[in-house]
Amino acid sequence: GLEGIAFESIYLRKSRDPRLVESRKLLDNFTCQVCGFRMQVAEDKFIIDVHHLNPVSDASGPIITSIENLICLCPNCHRIAHSGQSAPLSLKKIAAVLNA
Repeated sequence: GLEGIAFESIYLRKSRDPRLVESRKLLDNFTCQVCGFRMQVAEDKFIIDVHHLNPVSDASGPIITSIENLICLCPNCHRIAHSGQSAPLSLKKIAAVLNA
């Protein structure tokens, strides 16, 4: 197929608090809280995502997020979390998918 054609796209994104994200990464020691994956690729660089247990996308406006609403997931577990039809999968359901 034909690829590589440049085009301009405009979309809205909801903001995230990078300080809160970094605090969660430190609290979880840059480790996936479902499968235990931890990979350091440079002195201060880890492969880890921070997942919202209550999605920001569900909010109709600005919300206050606490560190307890965040959890570290590896990219694979994070992809699984968002593989559900509507709401993200729970940590227990992500673990069940991994162990299936």
